[in-house]
Order: sequence, then structure tokens, then C-alpha cells
Amino acid sequence: MMHPCENEAVYRIPPLKANEGHRAQEWGDLSQPLWKGRMRVVEKSDTVSLLFEDGQTGMGPHTALELPID
Repeated sequence: MMHPCENEAVYRIPPLKANEGHRAQEWGDLSQPLWKGRMRVVEKSDTVSLLFEDGQTGMGPHTALELPID
């Protein structure tokens, strides 16, 4: 494991209304993210992955999402 990140949150980010960038206050209720849990950056041979683990169930087979980065 390269790096663990505890208490991470994922929010739905709306499309830009203008060419001004994103502002967190436009993302809705920040106390209610779409997902909360642990994220780990893991290196496996020549691939680095981001593992998003469910905050309710923990580690192991309960991994919510794995995104390989080549």
C-alpha cells in the first residue's frame, strides 16, 4: 500500500455554468456526500489503483470501487 486516506467523501459536482471553475458551495449539502469511507492508493506490479472502501463495512471484499491507473 502506498498511501491510506481515512474519512474521504465523494460529492456530485454539477456541470459548470460559466468558465469560472467549480465552487464547493454549489455542490449541494456538503454534510451529505454521495459516499464516505476510506481510500487507499495501492501499487500492484506496474499498476497503481485507487481503492474506495465502504465506510460501513471496512476493508477486504467490501471494496466499493477500484480504478486502475496505467
